Amino acid sequence: MSVRGTAIIIGIVALAVVVTYGVEELRHSLRHRELTTQVAEHRAAREQLEASRDSLRSRNRELEQQIEQTRTEHQEEIGRLSAQIAELRAAHQEAEHLSSQVSSLKDERTRLQERITALTEELARERNRRSTLELAWDRAKSRLHQLGTLAHELQTLVQEAIQPTEAATSAAP
Repeated sequence: MSVRGTAIIIGIVALAVVVTYGVEELRHSLRHRELTTQVAEHRAAREQLEASRDSLRSRNRELEQQIEQTRTEHQEEIGRLSAQIAELRAAHQEAEHLSSQVSSLKDERTRLQERITALTEELARERNRRSTLELAWDRAKSRLHQLGTLAHELQTLVQEAIQPTEAATSAAP
């Protein structure tokens, strides 16, 4: 075989190595862009979930304050009712008038208890919603971890593909 034939074969092999390396680089670049886009989407979703969680926490605090305020109002109302009952026993001549007043106060108490029940149910729904969001948050973190692992595996594969190419390139001269 002549020197020229050997040079042509070496040139063809070198060209094949360069083309293979280029194709691998393009694949790596495309996969890297895809993973970068997915990471950005997951970060945006995570931020949105965090904002929702913060909003729910704020709403939860508001509801707890409302419940506490309503509970305090009820305790005050019960205290007033107890005082009125004592006055009713002391003032027997006003029994008819005070009896109707107690009835209306009982209705108000029932309405307030129904309101407490409704607020408690709403708080339970908000807690369930928060749990659902926290579960979604955990899933998003898990997916992000999986994507990181995939990116690492891709990087390892690319490095493994480059090493033979570098070894062949080093051996070629």
